[in-house]
Amino acid sequence: MAAITIKGFRGTVPRTSGRLLTPNFASEATNIKITSGRIDPLRGLALSHTSLAAAIRTIWRYRFTQADRSTVDNWFTFPGDADVVASLIANDADGRVFWTSDDHEPRMSTYEVAINGGGPYPDAWYALGLPLPPAAPVLTADVSSGTVTAAVANTPSANKVQVTFNTVEGLAVGDSVTFASVGGMTSLNTTLVVESITGLNVVFPLVTSQVYTSGGTWSRAGITVDRSYAFTFVTALGEESGPSPATTLRSGLVNGAWELTGIQTAPPNSGTITAVANNTPSPGYVTATFDTAFGLAAFDTLTMASIGGMTDLNGAHRISSVEGDDVVFQLETAQTYTSGGTWVRDAPINTTGMVKRIYRTDGTAAQFFFLAEIPAATTTYSDTTIVLTGDPIQTADHLPPPKNATSMITLPNGCTVLLAGNEVCFSVPYQPHSYPVSNRYSFVGRGVAIFPAGNSVIVLTDKYPVLLTGSDPESMSPSIMETYAPCVSKRGAVDVGGGCIYPSHDGLWLATAGRVENLTKRLYREDEWRTNSPATFDAAYHDGQYYAVHTPVGAERARMMVADIPELDSVVFVDETADFLYRNDYDGELYILKDQKVYRWDARDDARYPSEWRSSEIQLDKPRNFSVAQVHARFGDIVEPDTTLDDANAAIFASGPDAVGGYFGSEPFGVLPVGGTHLWLLDLLSFRRVQFTIYDGDTPIFSREVSNSKPFKLPAGLKQEILRIGIGASVGVYSVTVAESTAELARASQ
Repeated sequence: MAAITIKGFRGTVPRTSGRLLTPNFASEATNIKITSGRIDPLRGLALSHTSLAAAIRTIWRYRFTQADRSTVDNWFTFPGDADVVASLIANDADGRVFWTSDDHEPRMSTYEVAINGGGPYPDAWYALGLPLPPAAPVLTADVSSGTVTAAVANTPSANKVQVTFNTVEGLAVGDSVTFASVGGMTSLNTTLVVESITGLNVVFPLVTSQVYTSGGTWSRAGITVDRSYAFTFVTALGEESGPSPATTLRSGLVNGAWELTGIQTAPPNSGTITAVANNTPSPGYVTATFDTAFGLAAFDTLTMASIGGMTDLNGAHRISSVEGDDVVFQLETAQTYTSGGTWVRDAPINTTGMVKRIYRTDGTAAQFFFLAEIPAATTTYSDTTIVLTGDPIQTADHLPPPKNATSMITLPNGCTVLLAGNEVCFSVPYQPHSYPVSNRYSFVGRGVAIFPAGNSVIVLTDKYPVLLTGSDPESMSPSIMETYAPCVSKRGAVDVGGGCIYPSHDGLWLATAGRVENLTKRLYREDEWRTNSPATFDAAYHDGQYYAVHTPVGAERARMMVADIPELDSVVFVDETADFLYRNDYDGELYILKDQKVYRWDARDDARYPSEWRSSEIQLDKPRNFSVAQVHARFGDIVEPDTTLDDANAAIFASGPDAVGGYFGSEPFGVLPVGGTHLWLLDLLSFRRVQFTIYDGDTPIFSREVSNSKPFKLPAGLKQEILRIGIGASVGVYSVTVAESTAELARASQ
């Protein structure tokens, strides 16, 4: 006599032959949860949000803390893949948020800008970072000394001398000038007061009959200093750019007039197009000449309009390169430009309320110190400050973020980190708009995604993972993690706290600061893993489980794989599709984006997915005829189906085809949604049941619905040496037992 009891239910192990597994492992595990050891039903999706724009691929929950410390939550939506991070700035009253995307340059917004109107959000945004002013201002200063090139006595009148200087910049009537080394007219080697200036000719009072022969120098009274100036842009949020090129070092009197002109205004967010050349600089590219390309860079996104002739250039395009005012776009077209055209930044620079900070050197110090702040539109400044009291410039080496960044994270040390191609860029701590050259690190290969591990960064690439360790962004230490484990899907990579899990060609990998490990090597061989199409993974990590929507090889419809990471001895699957999975850190819930709606996962108490658990193949010592079975389950949770709608539909059917209307095709009732008929729709997820089935291979040979824990008889003649036992349940199931007799059943249940 024999009995089989199955409890401690697990999922599937594709790597291992079913006959080599214990019966509690599954050959099929769909729409269930097994983290407790029992089969738990997977609850339905609870609708959370519907006001989304079309073609959304990424969602993010934005929380803004108001002045009274209350919070406001809104959903951000993005048409492409996006990495989004909240501000690390302490008590940020503006609610700044930052993001990167494959489709455009890094961007940022604030609560006031992003949450404006009825959605979808963000409503508007700015480009992250500020361009450096490309040109130095023009500096003039009161000249303190020079050379004499000529001198004529009694000119322009008696008792006057006209002296020709090499420069008279800053020289004024009434200034005292001291001469030396004047040849011939030695009486000029004294101190005189300027009476008039005409061009380079300066007139002084002097009675002399001597004749000038050669040489001579002049100097003004006062202390002479050398100075240089530079300026920066500063937004209303206090974000400061790196400095402009410095002015040429000039000498002048410390108490003289130092004039700056040509201080550039804020970079433009729009302009005009004056010419477009096709197949330039090479086939497949066009070069547009702008009125100005100040502030534009490769990978900026622009929208062009009103272009005559070459209308293919109208619309949104990313910049390939910029040279002067010539802007190159990748575009294959046979059209010829005729006239006109405008351009607008898709992500404008935040110029509202922008100011400029002027810095200058002081004394013999080469460092620049703060001098003054002027409106962005002001192009001149007169410096009469003798003693500087301002702080040294803090942004001397700051640069805007790389425009081709595709991944973004934040670190506990206040750094925002970007991945751009094969370069990892660290911001200045708590300044997510500034990325100095000294904070940038390159590696071999193509970067896919980045994840934090404390203050270290894990870089997933198309080859080997890379680890950057350290606490100071200027002195990170990069190293290759010596395991070939490329990441094949950025959206399949998830943060697990101190590391990440991601799909590769041969399995699901864990990368931390200390190791790289294939988590699924005992579940999948490479050939079996590849049938999951890991490059299609779109994943989230929630409650210790890795959820990945993917489309298996040859499948027409996506499904979800669920791996319990702390006890990864098997996997289960869910018959569900999604456009994006998102774990909300604010409420600890998992959300899915599906058909432009946001749903809360496993949250609808009145609905269950139809589940299926089927054991691995059970190999007996000989053919046996099991005569009795028993299922222990949460039978009190069973909800009998409401037959009201069934009865109503039956009455409609009885009235004939005209009353039914619509079309079913060949599908049985209840399988497809009814379209265009007068029938009532049935919520199949509201049904709750426990279904027991015995399989010969994949063929069911006995099945019955079970409504309580009493033993039930199995039909005679079911003599099997190899079998599978299946449970379809919408309530929790603790165990299932089959036995050759009631006595064996009783002993097995003890």
